[in-house]
Amino acid sequence: MPISCAEKALSHSKIHDTSGTDGLTNPWEINLEIGEPLPYEVVLKGGQIRFPKGHKVTADILKMLREGIVEQVQIDWSAEDVEYGLFPQKRRDSQTEQHLKNFYVMKKARARINSISGDFDDPMSPVKECLLALWNNPSAEIDINLITRKIDECISRAPENVKLLSTIGWNSEPGNYFPSHMVETSRFVSWLGLMMGFSRDEVRTMSLAAIMHDIGELFTGRDMLVKAGGLEPSEMKRLREHPRKSVEWLKRADVDYENLHKLVLRHHERHDGTGYPYNLNGKILEKSDSILALADVYVALVNPRPYRAPMTRRQALRMLLEQKGKWFPIELVESFVSMIGIYPPGSLVELSSGRIALVLEPPSKEGWRALMIDLESGSDEFREVDLKGIEGDYITREIA
Repeated sequence: MPISCAEKALSHSKIHDTSGTDGLTNPWEINLEIGEPLPYEVVLKGGQIRFPKGHKVTADILKMLREGIVEQVQIDWSAEDVEYGLFPQKRRDSQTEQHLKNFYVMKKARARINSISGDFDDPMSPVKECLLALWNNPSAEIDINLITRKIDECISRAPENVKLLSTIGWNSEPGNYFPSHMVETSRFVSWLGLMMGFSRDEVRTMSLAAIMHDIGELFTGRDMLVKAGGLEPSEMKRLREHPRKSVEWLKRADVDYENLHKLVLRHHERHDGTGYPYNLNGKILEKSDSILALADVYVALVNPRPYRAPMTRRQALRMLLEQKGKWFPIELVESFVSMIGIYPPGSLVELSSGRIALVLEPPSKEGWRALMIDLESGSDEFREVDLKGIEGDYITREIA
């Protein structure tokens, strides 16, 4: 099967092909020659193998760099500039897994990202408060009418508030991710549904389902939701009941809407029939089912969890591309990647000039909006730029 333009761009994005290879050039590999000393330390992801700065470059090292299974560690920033715990699951001893400069850049970017919701007067803030109350007390009642009104407001403002997509994955806490995940999934599925031509009523139903889809997790054992390690088979079996329990909760709350129940019940079903709770496949699933499922997976991947660090957005896109035709319909994944771009909103990237930018919006005919982050400035108010309009500058790598 021929690969799509979006997949080709993601898998074979060139930086500068100075290696004489097939174009799968890694930005850390540029200008490296076999036999010369490494200009930085490199480690295998997880820290098992380390090549110190000055170690002679070998063909194996180039191969590992090219395949992306090692990471650069260039300790060139002072300790006081490093804020450990940007993502609380990161431990101090993980510094060999992350370029220290990245921590500093992420700290500066996070300060700006945290203000974006305020800048746009986020209508979903009251919804998040409702869900937080439910997280703290699963027997609490929540105001469905308020949630529906706020979702309508969010849908109405989606075109001008597209920058809010850039906040996804930056603000949740691994041990208390529940409210953020539901709101971010709802925001994401609203944008996706509108972009794919669904009616306002259909988008409202998908967005409401996104708010409600994981409520059943609160009744399967809260200890599992904050567990740092992997789940036991018995725990996984219990957790897989949460779509049913979410629908049971909706019925108890007198939210008796068949299409909403169906979406919530199917959000873990997969195109190839490997999902749960009913192992439904693409012949039965509707497009709205798959859109909610895809949004749920993407948002989960780019957020930290108690048992893992977040993926970068490009890593999440690669995983979705790997699952096209399996978890999700081929055309849905390809359309999604085409719409969101190979550096989605929220991507923190380094340009060839060495400057750092935070991608704000998907690329469009009008431009590709980003915030240029000045590392020398003490201010968190950064200049907005059009990435398509920066002559002679281009993205070399994704930082986070």
